Amino acid sequence: MRSKGVFMNKLPLLVHFVFHPDSNSARELATGLHRSLNHDASVPGLDIPTTFCNYSDRSPPANQGLDRAERSFVVVLADEYLVAGVKAGAWQGFVADIWRDHHSATRTRNNWFGQLRQDIAVPRSTTRIRENRMLLNLNVQSTTPLERMAKHRSLVGRRVAISMSESSDIERYGFCANHLDNGVLELSRYLLIQGAELAYGGHLGEKGYTEQLFDLVRAHNQIDRTESVKPIINYVGWLLPQPDVRKQADFLRVGCFRRVGRPNCLDEKVHSDLVAEPVKFFHADLSPLHRLAWSLGMSRMRQVQTSETCARVVLGGKTDKTVAVQGDGTRTEKWYMSRIPGLLEEVYVSAKAGQPVFLIGAYGGAAAMVIDRIEGKDRAEATWDFQKAAPHAEDLPALYAKFGIEWESYEYIIGFLRAKASPCSTHC
Repeated sequence: MRSKGVFMNKLPLLVHFVFHPDSNSARELATGLHRSLNHDASVPGLDIPTTFCNYSDRSPPANQGLDRAERSFVVVLADEYLVAGVKAGAWQGFVADIWRDHHSATRTRNNWFGQLRQDIAVPRSTTRIRENRMLLNLNVQSTTPLERMAKHRSLVGRRVAISMSESSDIERYGFCANHLDNGVLELSRYLLIQGAELAYGGHLGEKGYTEQLFDLVRAHNQIDRTESVKPIINYVGWLLPQPDVRKQADFLRVGCFRRVGRPNCLDEKVHSDLVAEPVKFFHADLSPLHRLAWSLGMSRMRQVQTSETCARVVLGGKTDKTVAVQGDGTRTEKWYMSRIPGLLEEVYVSAKAGQPVFLIGAYGGAAAMVIDRIEGKDRAEATWDFQKAAPHAEDLPALYAKFGIEWESYEYIIGFLRAKASPCSTHC
């Protein structure tokens, strides 16, 4: 209880917000945090008492009153005012005294700072330079959350496959392509900081997903001061364009390419285009044999990738044709070039190999489709009646039989995935 400004009984918890009195942005942030901790409509009954630091003539108080509660949680909102504002030195000393008094009343201030070096965490942000300057003035070493995670690199020596491509229905889920890009980049960031290698398969283009991943590694190594992460492995299928020498050299420090060759059952005798190292690009729509070549080539790449990885994470993915509008207004349809939608095949290949598969359905696409089918929801895209509309798809079962390759139906694939589905495992 509280009476006439005096705490009669100690609160179980009190959150203290400390910031420079001239900082309006810090005051607004503290006010927002206070509102979030009290009477949040999403969490009925949430009421965590908070207090703002008192001051007089821009000077900090003599005592913050950490004895007013059984436990105190001090939030220091440090910005340029706390670094170089009016009486900044007094405020910095005040913050240091709070920490010192909390940990041990017997330590001297200098000895405390000398032993604290790894105890200050700061966010990775554009204000990092100013924060570092303030902490260096206090002789304190700072680290970011990512740097701290890097000390416990639980995925060192493990290669994780990331399956991600354009989602056919992402707008249904309230997102756009940029959200998907950002999602996979953030996922990649945390896998990399834990020491994992990333196995990725896709086209390399000026704005392709793969190049963004390479840029992430470069930026990560420069900003977060951790040791260089292991390279990204980009799996390049037989018929995918081979990166040129300049591009390979550019990516050498952060990634490497894993070229997967032509399937053994295909050669120039089957069709003159099916050379071991194709010089010119051809589309699967050209003929039934061209679609067969793409189907077998991409399947082999996915099988090799799966054999060299320990887990797979799946986001987005095409399940249907896409329609592109040209400059003159004409509309062209473009289907995937594999036997089945690429991400669906990657999920299936990994599941057959007994590999953990993590499906993220937030962005729709093939990942959401697989989740829906596992949960027993009907999806037309997961049926042969729907997918046989792809160019020359109806010729594939006979061609597979001709080459002695088992044809696995959509019904079989979905049934297998439903049988294999189990609660998410964190083990890799």
